[in-house]
Amino acid sequence: MIKKVERFMRENKMTVPGDSLIVGVSGGADSVCLLYILRSLRKTLDIELTACHVMHGIRGEEAERDAAFTVDLCERLGVPCRVERRDVPHLAVQMNMTVEEAGRYARRQIFEQLRTETGARKIALAHHMDDLAETVLMNAARGTGIKGLASLRPVRGSYIRPLLCAERAEIEEFLRREGLTYCTDSTNLDTEITRNAVREIILPETEERVNKKTRLHLSVLSREAGEVSDFLESECEARRRKYVSRREDAVFIEEAFLEESHLMQSMIVKSALCELAGTEKDIARRHVEDILKLFANESGRRIDLPYRLMAVRKTGGISISGRKKQVREVPRGEVVLAPGTFAMEKGVLNVKILEYDGGAIPQNMYTKTFDYDKIKDTLKLRTRLPGDFIVINPDGRRKSFSDYLTDMKVDKELRDKIPLVARGKEILWAIGMRSGESCRVDEKTQRSLVMTFTNDNLEEQDDRQH
Repeated sequence: MIKKVERFMRENKMTVPGDSLIVGVSGGADSVCLLYILRSLRKTLDIELTACHVMHGIRGEEAERDAAFTVDLCERLGVPCRVERRDVPHLAVQMNMTVEEAGRYARRQIFEQLRTETGARKIALAHHMDDLAETVLMNAARGTGIKGLASLRPVRGSYIRPLLCAERAEIEEFLRREGLTYCTDSTNLDTEITRNAVREIILPETEERVNKKTRLHLSVLSREAGEVSDFLESECEARRRKYVSRREDAVFIEEAFLEESHLMQSMIVKSALCELAGTEKDIARRHVEDILKLFANESGRRIDLPYRLMAVRKTGGISISGRKKQVREVPRGEVVLAPGTFAMEKGVLNVKILEYDGGAIPQNMYTKTFDYDKIKDTLKLRTRLPGDFIVINPDGRRKSFSDYLTDMKVDKELRDKIPLVARGKEILWAIGMRSGESCRVDEKTQRSLVMTFTNDNLEEQDDRQH
């Protein structure tokens, strides 16, 4: 088993010698197996480990038991361990999410914060082949398309999944042979939860009635879907550069792109739409089809889209832009920003630190990217203060933020409600407006800071996708 995981990690280039890893450890069988194997490979792969256990504020005494077990396991294995607590049910209400979604957000936020603190390059998660099979089935049923079939990748950015080569039964057998115990989460037995029903009922029935190698075949399908998805994405990007252009806070899709296949048309439109929205959430197939149908209409015809976007038929193509700028309210006082998700009164700000590979930089009204290593001061989310300024030119030329708002003709009663990302008195980003020039990404950039404001909970009722 250890050799199998090592081969899989090397084949997928998950680590390089000298890497430091954050390992998510719940205390369950999968994460115990992952931690034990990575600890066994520590010298072979030349890696350092830090375990992280997240308590979600849900299961009471059972959660306390899991945390104590994880701490004891790490002590016995000689691996440093951090235990973090989050009130996930409260976060779910605050962010208008399911508890499961809020749990994922909380874990990612904690992992990224710990990665930044420790200087770790990778975050190791314990997803295995059964998890992959369940995800493929669920995403196929939900109509997510090829991209959804490949959602659990061995490597995605800083996240790695070394156990995707192993089935759950293999993991449990390995733990039995090694004499390793683990905790069982009682909520995993509740088949009212969709994923549990797929795991406990649908997959076993499929293996019994259709093919006993269903999990393996779904895993292969996911890998092939990932290869197809990557190829199509590269083809889409090449054609997008040919047919799509930026015009201030809008994108313009030229009519000539109708010469492409329907698949490529759909991908180009969705790519442009997601760029302006700053997210793929709630961008459905029907929105893409509505935009394509708009090409058959006369100039001036428009349709409304999620995230307060609209598409307008114009001479020579279609323009997609925001229907109107809205000023967002932020909580009183200041919020210190770090990698993670921050619930604002009328939206969500997601902050990520990514390795920069020299590729295209996502920039739109609600997504901004900066050179992380140029930001020397603490970033804060706040409203304006006396003395604020914004750098308006790469050469360092600045303008007082008050004068900038005057130039933009922003109503005076709204100016104190604009959410700002600031370092000291310098405004890096007036959310929904412009960003400053001092920390732009350039050819020397190694790490990028990507901030995305998602305002789907602000949409009018007829804009929301249920």
